[in-house]
Amino acid sequence: RPNTGVNRGYRPGQLRPDGRLASLTAACGPVLYVADAFGDGFYNNAFVCEPAANIVKRLVPRVENGLPQWINAYNDDEFLTSTDERFRPVDAQVGPDGALYICDMYRGVIQHRTYLTSYLADEIRARGLEYPLGLGRIYRITRKGAERHKVQPLSHASNAELVAVLAEPNLTRRLAAQRLLVERRPSDVSDLLRDMLNNAPEPTARVHALRTLEGIGAATSADVIAALADEDERVVFNACELAEVFDPFEMLEPLVAVLDREDRLLRMQAALSIGSLQTEASRDVLVELARSHADDELMRSAVVNSLAGHEVDALSTLLADDDWPGDAHDRAMLSELADAAINADQGVRLLELFVRMAARSPARAEMLITRVAHWQRLDGSARTLTLVREPRGWTELVTASAGRLSDFAARVDRKLHWPGRPEAETTALTTDQRLLLARGAQVYVYCQGCHGASGEGMGTQYPPLAGSPRVLGPPERLARVLLHGLEGPIERRGVVYDDTMPPAPLSDDREFAAVMSYIRSAFGNEAEPVEPALVAQVREKTRGRTRPWTQRELEALPSENQP
Repeated sequence: RPNTGVNRGYRPGQLRPDGRLASLTAACGPVLYVADAFGDGFYNNAFVCEPAANIVKRLVPRVENGLPQWINAYNDDEFLTSTDERFRPVDAQVGPDGALYICDMYRGVIQHRTYLTSYLADEIRARGLEYPLGLGRIYRITRKGAERHKVQPLSHASNAELVAVLAEPNLTRRLAAQRLLVERRPSDVSDLLRDMLNNAPEPTARVHALRTLEGIGAATSADVIAALADEDERVVFNACELAEVFDPFEMLEPLVAVLDREDRLLRMQAALSIGSLQTEASRDVLVELARSHADDELMRSAVVNSLAGHEVDALSTLLADDDWPGDAHDRAMLSELADAAINADQGVRLLELFVRMAARSPARAEMLITRVAHWQRLDGSARTLTLVREPRGWTELVTASAGRLSDFAARVDRKLHWPGRPEAETTALTTDQRLLLARGAQVYVYCQGCHGASGEGMGTQYPPLAGSPRVLGPPERLARVLLHGLEGPIERRGVVYDDTMPPAPLSDDREFAAVMSYIRSAFGNEAEPVEPALVAQVREKTRGRTRPWTQRELEALPSENQP
């Protein structure tokens, strides 16, 4: 059916020519169908509610490049549709009977008032979508002609009966049985669970047996080692997580064996679990993974995370090999390790490694210093890297005779600070500006749900504020964004963000100025604070605007400080 009553139906590409929604905008309440009442073709399918389109989608799984994906089960159709504009499915669940239960909020308006565009407000008024209220309902969906079976409650089942339920095909019942066993913590089921772990033909039963042993405090290192050798990746996944709390010297070899498995995600999990062991031997394994698996971006991420706190040690070991880094994948591993070291306050040690490498291999030393310059954003709105002390040999290298590497280091040096080093001259803040910054830190709570507590954004939906040209550029443009919102697409460092930011839900010009001043000085940003009078000027200049700004509109504005 036509879905013109969506919040940004005016945007090109939001609706198809016939008025139907072109893509998901309000996906919610997803559930995996892990039961047998619908038939084999539905097992492990995903059901996703889309209240803006008045549909429930069915997605079927497939694997591509070792990663799970789900695609629409139908061609230009959906699992459940309605011509009723007030049909608003918001949650899906699989019941203990194997039926699919859909919660329908049933109302015309589902948009929060903070995000309501004038376009949608007009749509609501045109069709009287404000009412009725209080008519939500729950639908039970079954296979056509299926006989309804009475489901026996598990609350009074014996412990042995609950263990048997762990092998049933319905995940809802399996989880309920596992929860009851863990709550009861019985002492008479360990042998039953261990027998299921070692002999059950269903991999899901073996997973539940292992996790239930863990939950009742009966899992042993022998159980985990046996599960790590299981033929099914789901059992091994869970065993990897459990291995993290057992003797690291006993678990390292079985975890290393998992690295030879075919499943890409399983290998990544093994690398993460090896990182939790925190022994010298486990770190040696991770360094070898950094050398041999740099071509897999998921493994790079796992290795870097697992080496947390030891990134510079790993780089020192890798760079001891004159042939490393050898290709673009190796260089990506170097970059990610160096970036992680800086973010973990290991900048001093990284710069000392750079000094050592400068005499031995200037080209590879330049790769290290490039990551520091990248963090400092020397190619844009630069920020200062604060170190705990002066790196050994740093000043001597910076003041050495002119050369490409010394010149590069000198540029980096201008945005370095450590205790006892004279600060560059800065303009002192007034008392009122300090109060604005303090208030801005409090107001930022409205923003961090999307842009993150560290200002680094979220995925490809919400861009980072750290180093943002819209944050650090003319404050008048930033005021426009906060007053009226910003809609994509916008591009930042090669990533395209295509969501919409609503106007900031703030009460007055001072609140706007406070949060603007805060984000211009937080997250490594270094820009002057904003006065409430400037916000007032922009508000008056743009009075009457009802739609968010676009990147193209903002870039077309005069660059001088004029609202």
